[in-house]
Amino acid sequence: MAATPKRRISNTRRKHRRVNLKVAVSQTKPCLKCKKQTRPHTTCENCGTYNR
Repeated sequence: MAATPKRRISNTRRKHRRVNLKVAVSQTKPCLKCKKQTRPHTTCENCGTYNR
């Protein structure tokens, strides 16, 4: 049996809890060789170089 809540959670309380549930934006940087945007610490998908 699942537990049931004793009181309804108000909209404000629910929103305050959900403020931090957001998707993080992935960081990108330009490749030093071909200048295409790539993720840091990975090889470039365009030219294949690995420059930190």
